[in-house]
Amino acid sequence: MLVLWCVAALVRADAGAVDLARGDGARIAAESAQAAVQRPAAALIDGDPATTFRWEWANGGAEAVIDLGRPARLQEVRIQQGPGDGLCRFVTSIQISGHQTEWRKVSDRWPLVSQPAAWTAIPLRPCVCRYVKVAFASGSREDLAEVASVEVLGAPQERLRIFALYWGDLPGLAACAGDVASLGVSDLLVSWVDGPAVCSWHQGLDAFVDSGAKAALDRAGVRYWLDEHELCSIIRTAADIGDDLIWDQACARARQCYARAKELGFSGASLDPEHYYGDDRAWGDVAQYGLAGLYYRRGQQLGQAMAEVWPGIRTVHIYEARIYGNFRGVGDPSDPNMDYAQGHMWWLKGMKDAGVGITLGLEKTYGAGEGEVLDALPEAQRVKVQGTGHLFRWFDHTPDWYLNLAWQAYPFVDEIIPGFNPWSVSEGDLSGVHYRPEYLREQLEYARANATACWMYWGGWSSNPDPAMCWRGKEPGTYLAPEGIDLAAYAPVLREFGGAR
Repeated sequence: MLVLWCVAALVRADAGAVDLARGDGARIAAESAQAAVQRPAAALIDGDPATTFRWEWANGGAEAVIDLGRPARLQEVRIQQGPGDGLCRFVTSIQISGHQTEWRKVSDRWPLVSQPAAWTAIPLRPCVCRYVKVAFASGSREDLAEVASVEVLGAPQERLRIFALYWGDLPGLAACAGDVASLGVSDLLVSWVDGPAVCSWHQGLDAFVDSGAKAALDRAGVRYWLDEHELCSIIRTAADIGDDLIWDQACARARQCYARAKELGFSGASLDPEHYYGDDRAWGDVAQYGLAGLYYRRGQQLGQAMAEVWPGIRTVHIYEARIYGNFRGVGDPSDPNMDYAQGHMWWLKGMKDAGVGITLGLEKTYGAGEGEVLDALPEAQRVKVQGTGHLFRWFDHTPDWYLNLAWQAYPFVDEIIPGFNPWSVSEGDLSGVHYRPEYLREQLEYARANATACWMYWGGWSSNPDPAMCWRGKEPGTYLAPEGIDLAAYAPVLREFGGAR
C-alpha cells in the first residue's frame, strides 16, 4: 500500500520547473495534419520564435508528439503563437504517454491568446510521462495556421518514491528501519496499529512509540502512514451502507485515531476496502449510486470526520474495487449491474469532496514474469498459490494501458500508482519469490515513465516473520526460489529506482 502527496486543483509551474522540450534527448517523435504540413514541427522546440510549425488547415487541425527523452513530471504546457497572421485559435487537447502505446488526455480544448508571438499557459494536474501529444485546431486564415513554440514545464524523474506495506511487528520494525531506508523505501504503510475499523490485531498508537519504531523511522528518514487493513469490517455487505450505527461508530473511531496519528507525525493514512470476509457485491447496490446515494454520503461522512481532526489529510487506497467489479467488462457497458463495484468509486468521490486527498494504489499491476518460477515450485506449494495466477505472469496489457483504465474508472483522484508483488511471506507458507529480479526492473521502469511512485506488497502476517527478515538476511535460504534466487538479488533493483524523497 502506498501513498503520495495529493493535489486537488490545477497548479502553476513552480520556480524549479524547466523546459523539458529543450532538454537533452528531446525531439519531435511524430507530426501530422489533416490537410498537409507546410513547415515541420521541429520548429516548436528549436528555441527560435521566428520559425513555426505550419499546416494547411481547411477546417482541419494538426498534431505534434514531443519525446522528452526520459520520464518527467509535468506541471504546465506553454504555447507561443507565430509572428504572422496565421494564428492558431485553440489547442484541441493535450495527451501524455509513457511508451507511445496508450494515451491519456490531461487537458481538453483550450483557447490561445490571439496575438502574434503571444504566449498561453495551460496548467496541468501533476502527471508523469515521456511523450506529450499536442493537438491544434483552427487558424485565423482559411488557408493555414501556425505555432512558433511549445514549452513543457516540469522536472526530470530519475527516481521513484517507493511505498511498502509493513505488518505489525513493531519491535522488529524498530530494529530494521535502517535496512528499509537503505533499499530506497521512502514510505512505510504500517498495519495493525490503529484505525476506524474494528480489528483484533490493533496494538494502539502508544505501542508504535513505546516499541521504538517511531524513533527508528525518524532517524532513518522513512515516512510512515497509518494503514487500516480491516476496512472490510465496516462494509461487509451492501446492507451495511445503510446502517447508521456502523458509520457513526467508524467516524468516532476515525476522529480518535487520526487526531493522535497527526500528533505523532504520521504522513497520512491508507485504507484497504477489499472484501476479505463479506460479500464481494458490498459496493454493488445500484440504487445507492450517484451523488444522492449512500455510497457517496458515507464516503463524505467518513471524510469529514478525518478532515475535521486532520485538515489536508492524505490517503492511499489499495484495491481498485471498481475494476475488479467488471468495469468495462463483458456485457452492456450501460448496464449498471455490469459495473458492480461502482459504489466504491462514489465512496471515494465523497471522501475527496470532503477534503481528503486520494491516491489509488493498484493491485492488478502485480503480475510479472513468464511463469517459470511458479512452474518450478513443488506441487504442494504450487497448488497453494495457483489461485493467484495474476502474481506470476506479465501484465495482460501494457502497464500504461492499465493505468489509463484506472484513470477512467476514478477520474477525480489525485494520483494513481502501480503496485508490485515480487515475493510473499504468507501465513503458514513462506512461499518466497514470485518472479525474477529482471521483471521487477521492467516493472519499475514502466512505473517511472507513468507515475511518481509505486508500492510494494510482499505479504505477511502479524504472527509470522516480517519481510524485514529477508532484508537482514537472518535466515538464509528460507525465501529461496527453486532456481536459487535469493531475495537479496532484488535489493540492487530497488536501490536503482527508489530513494525519491
